[in-house]
Amino acid sequence: MASTLIGSVLVFLVTLSPTVAAPQSLPTGDALIVECGQAVTDMETGGQFSSRAIYCLGLVRGVLETAFEWYRNDVMQGVSPSHSPICRPDDSLTVGRAIRFTHRYLIEHPERLHERDTVLVMDALREAFACP
Repeated sequence: MASTLIGSVLVFLVTLSPTVAAPQSLPTGDALIVECGQAVTDMETGGQFSSRAIYCLGLVRGVLETAFEWYRNDVMQGVSPSHSPICRPDDSLTVGRAIRFTHRYLIEHPERLHERDTVLVMDALREAFACP
């Protein structure tokens, strides 16, 4: 009786588990171009970022901060900055500028919109701030 009850509970829990569902696909440039376009519009109108733009803002900032940290560590360890994904031009690079570079990159490379959004952001920043 106890084993039947345990078995029934396990079957019930498995049917509720989100892990049995098909895995979600990773976000791509198809959505990011819209989200970053909204972020650019929000910046130009001077208002707050809309909920649609927040994802772009967070993603670009995260990739940018990661790339800057990589660059900083390379410089501190005496490794050539050309090893870094991007070279930090100066402190004038803001997240807003990085969003604009990313959005422009997505517009100029529509053939890549099916690719993962994180890769596209890094490639956009790498193109804009390539190390010598």
